[in-house]
Amino acid sequence: MTTPSKSSPPTRPTLKPLLTLANTAFASAERIAALNLNTARAVLEDSVAPTKALLGAKDVQEPDLPADPLAQPMVEKAGAHPGSIYEIASQTQEEVSKMFGNPLLKPTRPSPPL
Repeated sequence: MTTPSKSSPPTRPTLKPLLTLANTAFASAERIAALNLNTARAVLEDSVAPTKALLGAKDVQEPDLPADPLAQPMVEKAGAHPGSIYEIASQTQEEVSKMFGNPLLKPTRPSPPL
């Protein structure tokens, strides 16, 4: 035997929070994918320029060549990337918390007296 709650189709008020959550998750995933692609592109561009300079040099000891051409831009990008991921994750968490509240911060039952 089926109960009315199992046989009734989902209603718009029931689906709206789920669709909002799905849209927020997809937007966050899209932002992270764009960040990853942009970071990879920037690292590739940063690594190509010094390589071209080295290939175009007549003498490896030329004074206009940087001492460590690849390290600095890549270190900066590597340091900035996790911070950007954290920022996107924090913003997504904040949006979800606004939609549904934060059940982890709300007590589910009263605390026993001490």
